Amino acid sequence: MEQLFSHITMWHWIALGALFVIAEIFVSGFVLLWFGIASIIVGVLVGFFSGMGWELQLSIFAITSVASIVAWFKFVGNRSPESDRPELNNKGAQYINQVFTLEEPIINGIGKVKVGDSLWRVSGEDAPVGSTVKVIGMESTTFRVTLIKRAE
Repeated sequence: MEQLFSHITMWHWIALGALFVIAEIFVSGFVLLWFGIASIIVGVLVGFFSGMGWELQLSIFAITSVASIVAWFKFVGNRSPESDRPELNNKGAQYINQVFTLEEPIINGIGKVKVGDSLWRVSGEDAPVGSTVKVIGMESTTFRVTLIKRAE
């Protein structure tokens, strides 16, 4: 083991850092980028302090990698912009508190309403076709509804 690590030069670290940075192009998350930067930092330090042992080099690499990844995710990485349309990818949520007319009766707790050009499954109190219902929630792709006005 000693022989394997005893000949690590600054160019090994810089090449490893370049490989990490290039690999980051193909994966997301900015994790490999920080390993690459840590490798390059160790390479520069080895260039300035050529007598540095491999144990110290690996220790600096490990500490710099962990510190930079933690700093990234703490200060920058977890920030996601606030959306002006938070229900954009949850189409059903935008219909909560809206009122619809039953297209198919609710029998045994299941029926359908027409929303736009689509029929949506609803669950709630049994009611005949033409009854007015209000969406009070979502369960997967099924609206939970409450009866507003029963059709005659």
